[in-house]
Order: sequence, then structure tokens, then C-alpha cells
Amino acid sequence: ELRKKELHKQVFFSACRDGNVDLVKHCLSLGKVNVDAKDFFQRSGIHHAALEGHVDVAIVLIQNGADV
Repeated sequence: ELRKKELHKQVFFSACRDGNVDLVKHCLSLGKVNVDAKDFFQRSGIHHAALEGHVDVAIVLIQNGADV
């Protein structure tokens, strides 16, 4: 179960980094990842999106309750 949880988080973080809005929305809609989940370096999805300049992903995350 823990491995699946980590896999969901990794997919979510990758989608945030890549600017894949549809996949970010899908990950959140499944309820398998928390919008404020942190990676090994304590970065959240909004950090990943912001670092890569993906404003559209950041907006989706904020609309879904991400801490800013």
C-alpha cells in the first residue's frame, strides 16, 4: 500500500513539473494524493509547477486547496 501511495505521488509531482494539467486534475480527482503532499525534499506540487513556470497547473492546485 505504501508503495502505491508513493507511486501516485511521483506521478502527481511529474505531472506538476511537466505542466500536464489534465493529469494533475486526474490525480486529484482519484483522491489518491493530497494536493499538499511533499516529496523527499519537502517540495509540494505547487513548488514543482512554479519552478517550471506552469501557472496553469498552479491555478488548478490553488483551486483544489493547495497551501500558498
